[in-house]
Amino acid sequence: MSYPKTGEEVYVSLNLYNTMLTGIGNRTAFELELKNLEKKLPRPFTIVAYDLNYMKRINDTYGHAAGDAYLRHMAHLLMREEPVSRGLSFRIGGDELVVLCTGISEKEFYQKVEELKTELAAHDVSMAVGAAVNTLEAVGKDHLLTESERRMYQDKAEYYRSTGLDRRKI
Repeated sequence: MSYPKTGEEVYVSLNLYNTMLTGIGNRTAFELELKNLEKKLPRPFTIVAYDLNYMKRINDTYGHAAGDAYLRHMAHLLMREEPVSRGLSFRIGGDELVVLCTGISEKEFYQKVEELKTELAAHDVSMAVGAAVNTLEAVGKDHLLTESERRMYQDKAEYYRSTGLDRRKI
């Protein structure tokens, strides 16, 4: 990705590649970054998928402004935490966020994810997380993204199963 040099270019770039709600990269920025990384995926390379729990419940009970505030809150907490602060953050869907990280081992990464979940829970933010770490040349970005999303949905299903909540009901 090339970076803007003038104030006007920065303004246009922020509007084209960042979500106004969260201030992090949008799906377009994510796709461009993946395309650039496709040329040579660094090792180790991690794609992390995040999805907020409770979004339907918050939107239906308190309104979409509260849901937006919850999403902003999560994005800001996420950006300041390790290993996310080493990576690039993107909002690729409603309450779905993706982070691209390099230079962190799989073991260290999962340890940091558990610390992040604990930190977010202390701020009343609950999320599902799935990650895929690439340490081999043969594994491509598409496989990593699919695997991280599969693991995230598995984590989300386990959360709702363990709490007894139905994610589709208030």
